[in-house]
Amino acid sequence: MQRGDKRRCCDTLHGMEHQKGCTGDNYRRKWNGDVAQCAVVSTFNTRNVRDLDYKAFRAYGAHGVAGATAFTLPPLPPPIYFNAQVIPDPSQPVSSADGGVVWTGVPAGTYRIGAQAQGTAFAAFTATCAPGRVINANPPWGLYQLSPASPARIRARWNGTRLESVTATRLPPQSTLRATCAGSGCPFTVRVMRARGGSASFLRNTRFGAGQILDVAAFSHAYNAAVERYRITSSGAPRGRAMCIPDGLNRPQARCRTG
Repeated sequence: MQRGDKRRCCDTLHGMEHQKGCTGDNYRRKWNGDVAQCAVVSTFNTRNVRDLDYKAFRAYGAHGVAGATAFTLPPLPPPIYFNAQVIPDPSQPVSSADGGVVWTGVPAGTYRIGAQAQGTAFAAFTATCAPGRVINANPPWGLYQLSPASPARIRARWNGTRLESVTATRLPPQSTLRATCAGSGCPFTVRVMRARGGSASFLRNTRFGAGQILDVAAFSHAYNAAVERYRITSSGAPRGRAMCIPDGLNRPQARCRTG
């Protein structure tokens, strides 16, 4: 984008580049450049950036999912999608590799923002608009691409309350195993091990006590984490409960949306 080109003169609002002076009333701005109504901006961002740190995220480059469309409830007029040159382009019918999307001139109210694309799924978010407000639901939040369930399988061998070992199989490349223990007298709080291949053994000969909870998770790039939860009791070997952790988050839950 050439900043000297008056037809593509742009301002930046928290990472959103929007055209000014070349789209007329579409942006419904006051004479001094402030937003008169409300604007909502987001990015259809790829699952491949969900677990990156800031430096790796910046180095990744364009992080959008091309070919997606967005919708709102209650309905608003169609949004404007950013083209590959990172410019809001009214002629762009779907998202580009940039992934940007913006609604302008949005009346005050609460809206549920969703997205769709063939062969994948996205998270949704809620935007509460008020006059002069710019809502920037961008990576890693907003319309992020959901990750698939992990193929990893976690199995534990118990002898009463003594854990003989945990074995993880079907691990994707560069997976990490993480065990956390909660409860009085836990033998550890957190232990982490990087897997060197498609399977790994973990936590050999570790004794636990009644009332403690052991979570063993397998984290893999661009997947939801697989989790097995064990509640330790004084009667018999613990039985695992399959759980999951959404990609980019940390807390286990019973079900995770997948894309």
